[in-house]
Amino acid sequence: MSPRFIRRSLFHCLFIVLLCTCGSASLLAQLNEDPLKVIRDSIHQRISELESDSSILVEYITLAARHRNPDTARARAYLDTAAQMVNRNPNPFDVGGLEYERTRFLRRVNEAGQARVSIDRAIEAFTQIDSTKFISQCYGISAEMHLRAGEVDKSIEQYQKSIELARSINDLIQETTMLNSMGLVHRRVGNLDEALEYLILAGEKAEELGEARIVASAINNRAIIHKTRKEFPQALQLYERAMELALAESPPDELGIGYVHNNLSGVYKEMGQPDRALEESRLSYDIFSRLGGPREQCAALMGMGANLAKLNRFQEAIPSYRKALAIGKDYDYFRIGALKGMGQAYKGMRQLDSTVHYMELEANLRQEIKEKERIKVLADMEGKFQTAEKQRKIDKLEYEEQLSQARIQRQGWIIGLGLLALGIVSLLLYRVFQQRQRISQQSQQLTKSLEDKETLLKEIHHRVKNNLQMVSSLLSLQSRYVSDDTAVAALKMGNSRVRSMALIHQKLYMSDEVSTTVKAGEYLQKLLNELVGNLTPPELTLTTNTDLEDLELDIDTMIPMGLIANELVTNSLKYAFKGRQKGTIDLSLKRLNGKTVLHLSDDGVGTPKNPAEAPDSFGYLLINSLSEQLEGELAVDGNAGMKVTLSVPK
Repeated sequence: MSPRFIRRSLFHCLFIVLLCTCGSASLLAQLNEDPLKVIRDSIHQRISELESDSSILVEYITLAARHRNPDTARARAYLDTAAQMVNRNPNPFDVGGLEYERTRFLRRVNEAGQARVSIDRAIEAFTQIDSTKFISQCYGISAEMHLRAGEVDKSIEQYQKSIELARSINDLIQETTMLNSMGLVHRRVGNLDEALEYLILAGEKAEELGEARIVASAINNRAIIHKTRKEFPQALQLYERAMELALAESPPDELGIGYVHNNLSGVYKEMGQPDRALEESRLSYDIFSRLGGPREQCAALMGMGANLAKLNRFQEAIPSYRKALAIGKDYDYFRIGALKGMGQAYKGMRQLDSTVHYMELEANLRQEIKEKERIKVLADMEGKFQTAEKQRKIDKLEYEEQLSQARIQRQGWIIGLGLLALGIVSLLLYRVFQQRQRISQQSQQLTKSLEDKETLLKEIHHRVKNNLQMVSSLLSLQSRYVSDDTAVAALKMGNSRVRSMALIHQKLYMSDEVSTTVKAGEYLQKLLNELVGNLTPPELTLTTNTDLEDLELDIDTMIPMGLIANELVTNSLKYAFKGRQKGTIDLSLKRLNGKTVLHLSDDGVGTPKNPAEAPDSFGYLLINSLSEQLEGELAVDGNAGMKVTLSVPK
């Protein structure tokens, strides 16, 4: 029986019990106000009336399953309570049930590593009591997790185990579900003919069993295959059948309807009908925004953005991509797609600065993901090596211990009982000496490891500084071969921004101590001096006044703040003193009322409007974005010169 069918059945049974015990009229009135609270209070009342610990445990696991989607914090609390009960009196069946539900919860909150540990524990527990039915279901969930991790061979292997176990006990629903999932795996890896065979077989068996949702899932997957093969009429026909099945359920399967609309959007997009594709993607988002998770909502939003862009409605596409970027913060695939889509939308609107900005964000994210994957592989290799090395040392110590014990025993028999005490004392002293030696060696290894890591951290800062300087040089060199004044100005501004970041890593590298903090006062003074020296017009006599407290700020705060300072000083030097021979710039950094306050002012021409409220330049767009990143407050006054104050709660 499918997990979704079980959840619906439990909910219906619970609803009937509540109607019988509380009175249908009053209960329906309460349900209209807060259905989950009514159900939760009713279950709590039932738990207080139960006498069997096993029954109470089942109720807590049921509560965790009920709150898995709407309230993950409450679901985690129920699982913790259930775990405490199992730990007091563990038995394989209770352990298996707890770990099975914990796996489903951990998948919901994207803790894939812990989910794998839990499902392995569930399989081990159910194996102890030879519960074939639950072992088959556990293998199905494990196979799905391997598929999400890209481990296709392992996924197919475990789906096959689940199918074989289900057949051995004639569990037709589980077998049909797994056949459908096997078709999905083959579809994703491109084995389309094999995928169709599994999906057709799953659909036929599900029809015989009356399992409409499995039928609909198999039909959807078959339609995707036809879409992949550009066989659009067959795909549309299958999606129509899937929609009929979803609508025929009682109540209608709204989530299934949303999936069909989303899939239809992709078909119409491939057929070159963006208007129809946009309509379908909007219908799917209306449903997913109410019932779906982040993955479903992001998929619909990405479809809306792509279809709007296809219709050259770039301004409307950008909010869809922004919302997908916010909702899909835990999914790298959607983050990359959203950034790429925003870059293309701004390109279509001919906004060069924003296009370059989002292209850089996309490239940085891709590089970050690659680096994370590389670090993970290295960490896994290091962990395996350390485990093997520790095991080798343990085996060696155990072997040496056995030899030592045998030697002592032989000496004890030869020397006699009179020397037994001396042998024991000698053994203890030997162990103490060995332990001290091991402690000394471990201390030396830890010291060396710490020194190596400090050296590595400084080297990283040095290389980052060198790379940023190389980027700065490339931008400077490129500007010499560009004739367009706007492009030259953009390259020079990019060069200045890169230089402001390079200064931070240079200070970290040059520091005698390994640290991730920067002396902000020294850094801002050097940045100001460089900008004034490079950008001050020859006819201008410029006076600079600074009041910079030497605050220690971490690199995550200093880089955005340095870029903001770079933009503000550059704007003053470029625009504030046009047609003038004298000018003054004041720069200060202080800690006031628990906040870090950066203030810049000039006595230039100012501006009648507030550019921070409606930025029409990339510079103020960048300043606003960086201020939001720092969770800071930005105040701009353009009367009688320009005055800008940034307050950061750090």
